[in-house]
Amino acid sequence: MSEHLSHNNVFLEFQSPEDMEPADQELLIAARNAMKLAYSPYSHFLVGAAVRVEDGSIIPGANQENASYGLVICAERSTLFTANNLGYGDKVKAIAIMAKGEDFETDKPVAPCGACRQVLKEFQDRAGQPIKIIFSGSTGPIHKYESIDELLPASFGPRDLNIQI
Repeated sequence: MSEHLSHNNVFLEFQSPEDMEPADQELLIAARNAMKLAYSPYSHFLVGAAVRVEDGSIIPGANQENASYGLVICAERSTLFTANNLGYGDKVKAIAIMAKGEDFETDKPVAPCGACRQVLKEFQDRAGQPIKIIFSGSTGPIHKYESIDELLPASFGPRDLNIQI
């Protein structure tokens, strides 16, 4: 494990899941397994995510594509929305994301897109506590951030609309 400073953000980098604490390791393995649920006939890019909620349950999700590209849903939002539908919308503690090509490995961490970062921000605000974010490619280093605030500084959220959630 090593600590890095990137664009004024601190994150931890691990060289393998075995270097991580067991709960984080378990979550990353769940994200890897969730990649098998991906429906990606257009991009051929498989993304799996897994959310851990307060009671320790892990909820998987995967990217789902559509011929009308605007209707694609990323793995992160898929699993977060599922968590919400199961009654855990304000109980998300951590999320792990892993991605790879259908016929190639990814050796660099694959970070959440902007839309997923915005959704993570709202889930974190609802939870009233930081959501840990872990992401990786199918090989190579793993990055761990303690909060979406590290990945989405100067963010826009419910309080900007004068809304309490």
